[in-house]
Amino acid sequence: MRAYSQEVVTLWYRAPELLIGHTEYNASIDLWSLGCIFYELLTHKVLIKGTCANSQLLAIFQLLGLPTKLELPQIANLHFPTSEASIAGFEEHLKVQGFDFLEIDLLKQFLRFAPAKRITAKLAMSHPYFDDLN
Repeated sequence: MRAYSQEVVTLWYRAPELLIGHTEYNASIDLWSLGCIFYELLTHKVLIKGTCANSQLLAIFQLLGLPTKLELPQIANLHFPTSEASIAGFEEHLKVQGFDFLEIDLLKQFLRFAPAKRITAKLAMSHPYFDDLN
């Protein structure tokens, strides 16, 4: 990894680590973006619609809850309002919208706060969701 610009992805698809200022990253930022696009393909709606980096980050936290210090250590230094949201609440929201188990599972793996825990492109392609498309 080496230092890059933090404004490499369109705001609505930008991974949280970029929004808090990381300049060292890898392809995991693209998998976050892919998760946002996957949601959009299934619903025809934008998942997270911020107007600037701070509002985008806040919208992510309102949707998925605040990350833990283990998931995104740098967030401990920032001050965001506490959120009642959680990944479980997001999962319930998806169920209400008619998402099935495999869609929810894949989306949650794309939208993990910890970049190292996000699904890789290779693993995403072998996810059982794609078995049903043949």
